[in-house]
Amino acid sequence: MRTIPEIKKELKSLRDEIVNLNATDAAFEEKSARADELMRELEKAEKLEQIEQAAAERKLSELQKAAGRKFSITKFLRDIIEHREPQGLEGEVAKIGADELKRSGQTPRGFVIPTAFLRATGQGAASSTPSDGNVLITESSPRYVESLKDRLVCAKLGATILGDLTGVVPVFTNDTVSASWLAEAAAASVSKIAFEKKTMSPHRASIVGAFSKDLIYQTSVDVENVVTNELINAHAKLIEQAVINGSGSNGQPTGILNTTGIGAVTSGGTLSWANVVALESTVASANALQGNLGYLTNGAVMGDLKTISKSASNPTFLLDAPYNNLNGYKFEWTNLVPADTIIFGNWADLFIGQWGGLDIVVDNYTLAHQAEIRIVINTYNDVCVARAESFAAITDL
Repeated sequence: MRTIPEIKKELKSLRDEIVNLNATDAAFEEKSARADELMRELEKAEKLEQIEQAAAERKLSELQKAAGRKFSITKFLRDIIEHREPQGLEGEVAKIGADELKRSGQTPRGFVIPTAFLRATGQGAASSTPSDGNVLITESSPRYVESLKDRLVCAKLGATILGDLTGVVPVFTNDTVSASWLAEAAAASVSKIAFEKKTMSPHRASIVGAFSKDLIYQTSVDVENVVTNELINAHAKLIEQAVINGSGSNGQPTGILNTTGIGAVTSGGTLSWANVVALESTVASANALQGNLGYLTNGAVMGDLKTISKSASNPTFLLDAPYNNLNGYKFEWTNLVPADTIIFGNWADLFIGQWGGLDIVVDNYTLAHQAEIRIVINTYNDVCVARAESFAAITDL
């Protein structure tokens, strides 16, 4: 059976052909019938993918219970160092990851940790004896994915996170729907609803880091957490940079500040209550003041917000304790926001997509003289501002 990306590619090509045909053309009916077949094939493939994902999660649970322990990222890396490929439980999990990444339309470059593990909760103890591994298999909160969201400032503001994606994903936003009062027996005018279509597609990005062999060869649960947290933090920073200021070129997604059509507020270089509120007014004027609304800036501007009074007659500061609320909306900060910038908007209109798990390549040689291993993680993400009018920014502070 063909993959979802393959079906979508043919369907897009066919639809482009149909658009250029008249309904009376002989080829129109034939191509329309083929499009219907492809839609049924796509629906079947998407249902099968859901089944595959559920099966992967069950298999992961069974593998971990049979092994008497959880999948270990540090053992995964040790196996690659020693054997050039993961062994045992880690090897079986890597196969699940490779299959998943292929179904999403990507080619594995190394050994893949699947989203079934990245999402998974603890699987329960396999033994009542600590030495048999029950200390490693406990009921716990979701692992990598939820921890990644916790580190994403944009997720705290309410960005829409999409996981387990395959192929190109469309994002639709409707423009306007008209309504009117009518006289008795008057005919209603029908206007076509305008939809804006944007797409999300996998952008490959590499996270490069190094760990000492002495660290990787430890079996401590604390060391496992250190390694995992380093990966999560690097991944979160990568996504956040793209969300805020991705250039849209050289493989980067297009971030908020480079999205054509977002609102612009000029401060004249002076931070004031008036231009903080002007960001809200700009979004409201575009009929976009709804959803998960909030402000985002950097540490330096946050400090200014805490020390500048609203006005001479109102000595309260622009940002007062508990410092998570500005102008009645959520407030967050990260130093990935440029020094002169504040962003306000409906963060629900910001989409972040993830295709497959983590594709890891281990280099034993480049840093061998330092007794370190170099790790390259390929991850497939994209960012989409569904509606530019949902955001406004000051960029001249």
